[in-house]
Amino acid sequence: MNRGDVVIVPFPYQDKPGQKVRPAVIVQSDAENRRLANTVLAMITGNVSDAGRPTTVLVDPKTPEGAGSGLSGPSLVKCYNLATVRQVVRVLRVIGRLLDAVMRKVNQAMKAAGMDWQLPLVGLGVAAAAYLASGVADVGAQGVPGGGCGAGWLCP
Repeated sequence: MNRGDVVIVPFPYQDKPGQKVRPAVIVQSDAENRRLANTVLAMITGNVSDAGRPTTVLVDPKTPEGAGSGLSGPSLVKCYNLATVRQVVRVLRVIGRLLDAVMRKVNQAMKAAGMDWQLPLVGLGVAAAAYLASGVADVGAQGVPGGGCGAGWLCP
């Protein structure tokens, strides 16, 4: 698995139990994808009604920029909707790859969503990453502000 790969996964719903099999893009670094059993994904949807927002990236497979994505039609990478999944168990297949130019847009959209990917946030849960990105100085073993720096947590 590599950063920028477009994969098919059972992506968890945010508002109810369950999941939907859909495309997603790997946003975790290649080094951490090799080191860890989990990876961090950003959801991809065919609903493009949020296109143009600073937290989304439009990918159109009919353009040179989106041709290698493996997507069947215009789609949005929702950089505010992330999930951490097991690579081997949950990733069903790789269908394509986003170009470096598109991944730079993904980086910017993730920053707009409050995720500062300059920090090595991989290996943390999405909630802990969001706390860190929002400027909380200390996220502890329970993933809450002020909880103390436990093993495996990034504490600036």
